[in-house]
Amino acid sequence: MRILQIVADGRPGGGTSVVLDLCRGLRERHGIESVLASAPNSYALAAAAEAGFPAGPLDLWHSRLDLGVPARMRRLIADVRPDLVHAHGGRAGLAMARAACSPPFLYTVHGYHFPGKGWPGRLGGALAERFIGSRAAAVIWPSAADRALAKRWRLDPGRAWDEVIRNGIDTAAVPPRGPVDPDLIAVLGRLSPEKNPGLAVEMLAMPEMAGRRLVLIGGGPLEGALRARIAKLGLAERVRITGVLPRDQALAEAARAAVLVLPSFWEAIPVAVAEAMAIGVPVVASAVRGVPELVEDEVSGLLCADPADRAGFARHVRRILEDPRLAQRLVAGGHEAVERVYRLDHTVDAHARHYRQICNHATRFGL
Repeated sequence: MRILQIVADGRPGGGTSVVLDLCRGLRERHGIESVLASAPNSYALAAAAEAGFPAGPLDLWHSRLDLGVPARMRRLIADVRPDLVHAHGGRAGLAMARAACSPPFLYTVHGYHFPGKGWPGRLGGALAERFIGSRAAAVIWPSAADRALAKRWRLDPGRAWDEVIRNGIDTAAVPPRGPVDPDLIAVLGRLSPEKNPGLAVEMLAMPEMAGRRLVLIGGGPLEGALRARIAKLGLAERVRITGVLPRDQALAEAARAAVLVLPSFWEAIPVAVAEAMAIGVPVVASAVRGVPELVEDEVSGLLCADPADRAGFARHVRRILEDPRLAQRLVAGGHEAVERVYRLDHTVDAHARHYRQICNHATRFGL
């Protein structure tokens, strides 16, 4: 069986890591070949080549309505000749839906973006998601919260193969813990508006956070504004921005932190948090969308109901930094949660089952 895996941007980060780990797991556990398509010269293509599975460029970034996308998609499919296409994220899903060609395709949402937009964008995004879901053979959500959102917006086709499959992580691949800097707070992820990294900077400026330091692990569109804000607050000696890093280097940076903060306005299942929990870094996160499915408050991490609650985040961070017993208890709970729910082998096996069911159905009924 050959699967064409499409991830539009291919930047280092959770979504790309999920797809790369899935490709490796499918090959090792089920003998399923994956061919990865992503943005030209992207991290995803380089990582795929290093891992030894075929990959090629697919440019989906001129515009969501780029008139050339359907033809490019059809040419790619004709070259690869896959049994099934797996589109990861809305841009890849929309491209495949617009191509309207064989073979069948599976669509993984990887988090809905449209609810956080203004009304015209929200409506347009919802309609695009409905169109993708109607053309896909199956829709996969990484969190129950995203499926619940899909039901509210009437985006859930309600078919037998539409299912929640949580993103798994390879716990054997995460780096060891430490040496730990007892005053270091980390934010791991893209520096973009929905991730809300500015809250961590503002939190560090509070008087009760004196002596603490912050590392922002990642890059993105907010990097320039964050650097300016850091300078204005006089925090240049206490805040470091790494820029975009390969996954192993980003996780090594996180492994040295005493606590990881995730102040996102929305998330499906945050891979960065699962990886931090697997490493053994205690977590403080906003209780948005799928996050509580991973982080149970006071058990596997601490949750803030409001992503803009700077004082609440500071209070939780100080609790962890000042109470070693609490930190140890949250680390133990985080390990247990990841092993129980977010193991990579469970994710890989569920996808392999889906692939076989859909391919068998397509062969039987000539789809």
